[in-house]
Amino acid sequence: MFHTATGWALPSWAVPADEIDNLLTIDNPQELQTRLLAYRADDRFELSMMDAVLRRVKSGYIDRHDAEGKSLDTLIQALISIEEPGEDYRRLHFHLRDLLTQYKLHSDSHTSAALMNSMREDYGLTPLLVMELHDIYKRRQPDYQPTQSEDLHILSEEDLASVLDIAVIQLKTQTENSSLLENDIFDVYFYLWRDGTGLEEPKEYLHGLLSSPESLISLIRAYLDRSTLAYNKQVVIDIEGQEQTGLRLGLLEDFDLLNEATDIVSELLAADYPRIGQDDQTLVEALERYLNYKRDQSNHSDNRARSLEE
Repeated sequence: MFHTATGWALPSWAVPADEIDNLLTIDNPQELQTRLLAYRADDRFELSMMDAVLRRVKSGYIDRHDAEGKSLDTLIQALISIEEPGEDYRRLHFHLRDLLTQYKLHSDSHTSAALMNSMREDYGLTPLLVMELHDIYKRRQPDYQPTQSEDLHILSEEDLASVLDIAVIQLKTQTENSSLLENDIFDVYFYLWRDGTGLEEPKEYLHGLLSSPESLISLIRAYLDRSTLAYNKQVVIDIEGQEQTGLRLGLLEDFDLLNEATDIVSELLAADYPRIGQDDQTLVEALERYLNYKRDQSNHSDNRARSLEE
């Protein structure tokens, strides 16, 4: 399936114009969201009908916004409040960013920040809001190289810092009630936490998850079920020279926890009476294979670097 590419190729008669016009008249964000998400199950043309319809609805909103001053808020709210974007998270975020860019063109950074804070208050730290804040942060970094179409900053540095401060406070509340891993695309929440506070706080929390067999299993299962890597089919990894696969938990690499994780996992599996069931042990063993593979890679690179120096 070539969803994103073929979204543009939806025949004009596939969704009648009056159906699109009807969607454009909906003022309730949750009703609009329900109608748009219903297209997920529509596979008449073996492409993402939701993406194709959303492109037309978005264009309609932007056209009417330019011509009539129609508010973009309803569609922005309908997208940003989606709790389970699933494998559609990239294309949904693409449309959300388009809308927020248009919104900024007709307002300013303070107004955009107020909109995001309002959405956060109404809907909480939703996956697409977290993804957008993380994306705004990345685009603000010195090493980011935008294309000509990406040179508009939705938030100023000051407004971004303010929004991040409040978002991180709310995110930490999720660590206190152990709900952080329950979010869809939960791994992006850790990157946003790092954006707001630096590496150490989220790294310490992640290390704590590794240190308990129960939370370690929760982390592995969250990765398999609802991480960006899972939706991109990048959790279960073929390991060179081995018949069995490994499990890649990207946060461990990005937060410099590979060595600690390797030691913790090895110690857990070496116990005479592991405190986990057989199914969970199979998952931990797959994680151990990947961790050992990464350690071997690192040692090989270090040895090669030393030999070149000599």
